Amino acid sequence: MNIRDDPRGLLSHRPKNLRLNRERLGALMFLLLTLIYGSQIPKIQQLPVDQFEAMNARTLPWALFVAGLIGASLLWFFNPQAKPPQPKATPGAVQIDDRRGVDLLSAAALLVWTGVLSWLLGVLGFGPAVFVFLLGGFWLLGERRIATAGLTALLTAVLLTLILRYGLTLYLPAGSLWTAVQSGAVTHV
Repeated sequence: MNIRDDPRGLLSHRPKNLRLNRERLGALMFLLLTLIYGSQIPKIQQLPVDQFEAMNARTLPWALFVAGLIGASLLWFFNPQAKPPQPKATPGAVQIDDRRGVDLLSAAALLVWTGVLSWLLGVLGFGPAVFVFLLGGFWLLGERRIATAGLTALLTAVLLTLILRYGLTLYLPAGSLWTAVQSGAVTHV
């Protein structure tokens, strides 16, 4: 007699809510990465004057570590074992495609596109590079309406640039192309 032949679960000694499934395995890996990250926090060097300050170089990493522990715990304990029952489809209703697995080609393309962003930041500057990155990212993820993708990318890039430059007063350097145009090195664009 094996576990499949045991409908009441007498052969299984583990409670059903503690069995390891794909979601719980993800939570366990997330917890492991969080613990590795947290173990490296004490190695962050501090200046002698920062030692007694309320905010120092270790403050954000500690907050991220605690948030990671809470997130991994929530993923482990509050992850449903089975999908809730789907409502019956009515004629003419739009069906949602329930694909399983990860599209590795799209994930790899987004990873390469993120590398392109790092190059674009040096050439175009922050605002235009974020706009081009978002526009390409939306296209890679399947958004084919250029007006929707363009407007969303433009508003996001402008808002993010305004928040970083004027809200947080961060210096965002111009790209090499903009600097060359300003200095007169490029006369025909």
